[in-house]
Amino acid sequence: MAKKKDKYLFASGYNDQSDALANRANQVIELYHIPSGRSVAFKAYITSFSDQYSSEWNSENVFGRMDPIQTFKSTSRKISLGWDIPAGSFIEAKENLHKASLLLSMLYPEYEAGSGGATTMTAGPMFKLKFLNLIQDSELGNSPKSTVQDTGLLGTIAGLTYEPDFDSGFFQPTSTGIDGVTSADVGKLFPQTIKFSAEFTVLHRHKLGWKTTKREEGFNKFPYTIKEGAQPAPNVAPASSTDNRTVVDRTQAAAAANIGNTGGTT
Repeated sequence: MAKKKDKYLFASGYNDQSDALANRANQVIELYHIPSGRSVAFKAYITSFSDQYSSEWNSENVFGRMDPIQTFKSTSRKISLGWDIPAGSFIEAKENLHKASLLLSMLYPEYEAGSGGATTMTAGPMFKLKFLNLIQDSELGNSPKSTVQDTGLLGTIAGLTYEPDFDSGFFQPTSTGIDGVTSADVGKLFPQTIKFSAEFTVLHRHKLGWKTTKREEGFNKFPYTIKEGAQPAPNVAPASSTDNRTVVDRTQAAAAANIGNTGGTT
């Protein structure tokens, strides 16, 4: 029987547990850029995550009534996500910078050339975002091998912050022939760790709300694909968040040694 291929094929260039977590356990942050049809994926070194639900009410004060009359308007959802992108080698740092640059370019719209040199915007920078069952379209289930294009959560990115970690240092190759360095790489800075943070406004594609005592169709597994009435398996210990932190520490330690070997700077 042919060996099943990894979905993402992350390869840091050395024996790194984070590759296995990404390739085998699907611990990956995926973003799909709808206008271009391109996607980008990062190992899930998540540093912060919040899923905020805000209900908006129209408040009206009337004469003789102590409490205002509250009329419901809407409930909106916004996900705040922060993650690190560490590299254990120059090759991985170069790949990370390439993917970071691609993601930043995806924040701009799609244009179509018109007559007389004019351009017309044809599509805004809409995204689908996915991270296991915590960020995905709950109506479509949670197949571990599903793609962000198929089951990602639709929305817009209101803000994206790119921040290289200066404390971790940079790879700055001074010559070619070492660790895959090309002449185009010499003298450039490649961050060992990149920090990203994003604000994602969710646009749900399924019905939201209740129908008498039951949730609307497509809403019964909202928001984290856990069906109503489902019971957790007994005696299952939760995975420790310190496991990934340990991987980060090892990755940065390996990178520190490699930075010295490629003429890096701190």
